[in-house]
Amino acid sequence: MAAPASLRALLARRAYTRLIGAQFFGQAADGFAQAAFAVVLVLEPLGARTPQRVFFLFTLTLLPYSLVSPFMGVIVDRYDRRALMVGANALRAVLVAALPLWGGWLPQQSGTYAAALILLGLGRLFLTTKGAVLPYTLGEHHLIKGNSLSAGGGMISALAGGIAGVALVGAAGPPAAYLAAAAAYL
Repeated sequence: MAAPASLRALLARRAYTRLIGAQFFGQAADGFAQAAFAVVLVLEPLGARTPQRVFFLFTLTLLPYSLVSPFMGVIVDRYDRRALMVGANALRAVLVAALPLWGGWLPQQSGTYAAALILLGLGRLFLTTKGAVLPYTLGEHHLIKGNSLSAGGGMISALAGGIAGVALVGAAGPPAAYLAAAAAYL
């Protein structure tokens, strides 16, 4: 019975529930957007499945983690963390909602590649900021349990968003998944 009581104690903290709620919605939106990106960048160009293309897409997904993430701590420490989190989600919503309008203007899907890279970078900014805010939100006593719930729930949210995104892309196409992602980011 100790586990449900400690979970109730965590969820009784309004700031924590708002924080992980924003995280869960954001990661579900990432799943929607990534499902649409997968269709547009991998599945639609049937003749372009070369090892170089797969390597390029793999590199694209790792760039925010290897090039952007090391500098996120400096940004998070310099600016208001609430503004960073709200701004990152607002920028992601605008970017994903507007992608069907401007993504095709640039040659060879480079707009879609750029949008995916920016979206992943903003996601890293959001999660880094959330990680910096979490100790202040929970305090030392609940930090391990709160961080575990945040990480596990975030993974489940991203998976659920990806599954729902695949279903939505199959039913209505990538623009519908982009709009659903934008709504979830907001």
